[in-house]
Amino acid sequence: MSAQAGGSVPDWPLLEALAVATFVISGFLAWGATDPDRRTVWVGMAAGGGILWAGIRAGSAAAWAVGGAAWTLGLTLLYLGQGWRRTAPGWTVPSVVGGLALLATPLVSGGVLSAPDALRALLLFLGQALLTAALAKEVLRTAAEEEPVGILPAIARAAGLSIPVIALALAWGAAPKGAPTGVGWGAWIVGGLAGGGLFVVGERRRLLSRGPFRAVVNSLQGEWAGRLLVRSLGKVADFLDTVADVAEGPGAVLWALATFVLILVVVTRR
Repeated sequence: MSAQAGGSVPDWPLLEALAVATFVISGFLAWGATDPDRRTVWVGMAAGGGILWAGIRAGSAAAWAVGGAAWTLGLTLLYLGQGWRRTAPGWTVPSVVGGLALLATPLVSGGVLSAPDALRALLLFLGQALLTAALAKEVLRTAAEEEPVGILPAIARAAGLSIPVIALALAWGAAPKGAPTGVGWGAWIVGGLAGGGLFVVGERRRLLSRGPFRAVVNSLQGEWAGRLLVRSLGKVADFLDTVADVAEGPGAVLWALATFVLILVVVTRR
């Protein structure tokens, strides 16, 4: 693995596998999420997995520094975004900038692909497609209705959105960036186009609301395991409470007599 300026990173196959799994699975969960807040969380995890993967492949801690800055500012812009409003489409621009930063960072901040590397190209394509579809859902979601505001609040809001955009542009321009391979560019572009197709199909055919798809999403989220554990602990606690009620309540005398008889039998047999 090549080393770039900014400190070398050892080759950790297990960590790379975890990064790729986070990139792909979190992208799928972000695409399947119905709540905007939860979707943004999964988008952040997917982008973080891609950035971690890029840093490992680049062999440089500088790639992680670049990715960390883009990740932080890109997610900030996504959180500040309020969705698509037909009467004011300009407010969507900062969210688009943040989404593009999250999509492009894994490609240009590290050597994800070393041609010809078909497996990594396929994984980059898959993760990129899922992350693109999720970001399209997040950016183009219908904005909530709000009362018209005056010129001063609008100026303050524009200034607040401009600060992370400017910081992102400065960080992007000053940071060292890798040179993607032709395979990398191809997987990135085709993955983005496929992600756009996933977004359109999912919105028109309501694919994401169907039972089998929701079952897969819920199983991957792992929340069912937490609920099962909590309910199991609750059943165990109920059982122990019942035993305590029997032993300390109406059955106290019976348990005392049974214990006395047991001790008496043991002593007399000796």
